[in-house]
Amino acid sequence: MPEIGAPHKVTHQDGGNDEISLTGLSGLAGESQTPLAHKTSHQDGGTDEISVGGLAGRQIFVPYNAKIADINEADTNKHTLNLETALSETRKIIALIAMTSRVSGSSVFWVYPNEGTTGIDLVATLRYGSTLIIKDATQRLQYSQGFANDDWDLYCFGYVVEI
Repeated sequence: MPEIGAPHKVTHQDGGNDEISLTGLSGLAGESQTPLAHKTSHQDGGTDEISVGGLAGRQIFVPYNAKIADINEADTNKHTLNLETALSETRKIIALIAMTSRVSGSSVFWVYPNEGTTGIDLVATLRYGSTLIIKDATQRLQYSQGFANDDWDLYCFGYVVEI
């Protein structure tokens, strides 16, 4: 035990430099280490971002705010809207935020997300826009009208693409 009143540094190894003797150690612990600059210990030069460049299936949201189709079919069959053309988009479209507006007529407008068999009434459920899943590798949205010759506008408020 150090003497009372002894200088603080004599209570530490190496004359108070607070270093630990590495004598007898081997490997990295026994070698002098030069600290690396902090940023070299991080990806992307220290910006702390994670590079996703090599990952497959990355997705981004593309803001959009416009009418993409004026629909007035002479029947009530299922039809398809080519989203690649309607949105001028060449990347794979995953999902679409859509809303309809009835211009004339009195029926409902149905969409079939992921080209399923059950339709969603856009007038009743998607009045303020909702996300619709697009069937993989199709770039299209299926739809139908409740009555022939009704007039509908279809709007897009953004969509998700794979990059």
